Amino acid sequence: MQTHLGTQINHEALVGQTEAVYVSPFTRPFRAWYIFILVMLFVLFQFVLQLTSGEIVAGLMHSFALSALGAGVLSSSYYYIYTLMQTPAGMIIDSIGPRKALSVGSVICALGCAIFAFAPNTLLAFIGRILMGAGTSCAFVGALYVAMNWFPVRMFGFMVGLAETIAMVSSLLGGVFVAKTVEISGWRATIAVSAIIALVIGALIALFVKDKPKRQTMVTASNPEHHFWQEFLLLIKKPVAWINGLYIGFIFSFVTVFAALWGVPFFEVSHHWSLMQATIVADLIFLGIAFGGPIMGWLDNHIRHRRWLLSAAGVLVALLACAVIFLPKLPMSVVMVLMFLTGVIASVYVIAYKVASEIASPLVRSTSVGFANTLCVLSAPVLQPLIGYILYALSPAAVGSEAYSMHAYQIAMSVIPLFAFVAGIIAIFIPSQVSDTNYYVYK
Repeated sequence: MQTHLGTQINHEALVGQTEAVYVSPFTRPFRAWYIFILVMLFVLFQFVLQLTSGEIVAGLMHSFALSALGAGVLSSSYYYIYTLMQTPAGMIIDSIGPRKALSVGSVICALGCAIFAFAPNTLLAFIGRILMGAGTSCAFVGALYVAMNWFPVRMFGFMVGLAETIAMVSSLLGGVFVAKTVEISGWRATIAVSAIIALVIGALIALFVKDKPKRQTMVTASNPEHHFWQEFLLLIKKPVAWINGLYIGFIFSFVTVFAALWGVPFFEVSHHWSLMQATIVADLIFLGIAFGGPIMGWLDNHIRHRRWLLSAAGVLVALLACAVIFLPKLPMSVVMVLMFLTGVIASVYVIAYKVASEIASPLVRSTSVGFANTLCVLSAPVLQPLIGYILYALSPAAVGSEAYSMHAYQIAMSVIPLFAFVAGIIAIFIPSQVSDTNYYVYK
């Protein structure tokens, strides 16, 4: 079926279903862009919180007298609830829209930041981190919802890449800012300021963000709630939904585990760099992703066999990760280049988010993206404490991140390139073309 807006829809897939398909004519590009930017403020704030654990891990270990295992578990507690909430976040946004979901989420995040900043013990610190993760869980899915509803479908891959670019550049700058703030004022003051920032962002979203354009084409039928759950069950029964999400998590683990947490103390020990130097080098992976994200989104529209690009990227990330971890005598300039290149190649995961939107019906498209993001961020709460446990097992008497040897770090972090290599293998099962999937999609 061809709508008056030129969006092609498979009529057979609509029989007996309620799809609530929103097709945006993109007649008000200025409004679309400023709404996207406002939502992206929350996304980049979430990325800064999520990916700068390395800058505060030493402070956590000293403030709460934690081992590497304890610090890894406390840091990754943010990811526990964030991971569990990704699919429900997609469902919430599909139901009530991003404005309400993100504005309420920002308040929850602000509360979590305040509790975490002033926590006198580990229990309250855990509660604060969990609330931080819960509050930010809607951010990324909400941004992609805006991209799907306010921009032409052909731009979705590029918009995912652009979202990652904005988030990663902000994470790069935010990581340096956080490291400097931690050095001057301590981690508690840094997190306390974050609570205020979260409230400001929430107020802007509540006041100015609109869920979708007023002029839309909608295809409907009876009993929408029944068909929502029907489509969701069909989605999670598709092997490609699981493979695609795991691919994102495996290849992104170098970011969430190495760059975001253990890379900074590793560089301090292996290369004897200062906290600021180690942070700058580790954060170059964000600059690489920022550079490569839009390119990958554009490239996916111009290649026929995306699975081979995804597969090659996984293998290359594994090789580059091995070089960074197991060649400690490399000069800083070379390590910086390797981190940047790893980010450029790893940015291929933006294509997998596009796959997540393609394999689902429009009724559960945000839910599908949230499900993929669940499997993506699952790498952090699994691998962050796993590496901490390996470090603890190798040096149980060590106290503080600087007390572990370079060799211990190398053994513990060997799982990171292994996961990237596995990503390269499973990528061959990801659809190369839209026509490989069972659900109709926008073209």
